Amino acid sequence: IPAEPVRLGPKGGVNELPRLLESETEGLTFRLGHGGYWGPAIAEYFAALSRQPFLKYVIIEQPDGRFFGLANARPLAEFFQQGYGAPFSADRLAEWLNSSDTKALAQLPGFIGTADAVNKETDKYQALLKMETLNVDRLPATNEAGRFAGMVERSRLTASLLIDVAKNLNK
Repeated sequence: IPAEPVRLGPKGGVNELPRLLESETEGLTFRLGHGGYWGPAIAEYFAALSRQPFLKYVIIEQPDGRFFGLANARPLAEFFQQGYGAPFSADRLAEWLNSSDTKALAQLPGFIGTADAVNKETDKYQALLKMETLNVDRLPATNEAGRFAGMVERSRLTASLLIDVAKNLNK
């Protein structure tokens, strides 16, 4: 399955923002149970990164680094800017991450969990079927160790499948 790499940056101290902006970070990574996340710092990260067109994903990892899930960063940033009354806040996100509240995290906008991620054993038809069922154009891909490896896009997957069909027809 053709997975596209995603430029990742771990959520660290606010002093890391210039590095993340310079590297055009597409995915901000968080680790379940870290214990050190703070809502105002998360809000600052999202405010700075969402001003740029490149931030797309929030990648959440298990404590051992395996992929837990992915959410859409853009709606989250908008919710954080709205403040009170928004369904999600940076303070809540920090609380859920620190306490490993996987049930709450699964409610994040555009959430796709590890059960719906693809890997090297997923065939192209299965991946397209998952995309259709979930009504998404992209799915996270994991490597042999269960870590986030990139995103599989419907258009690339469809093109790859068509190439396979054309090859078989020409045989």
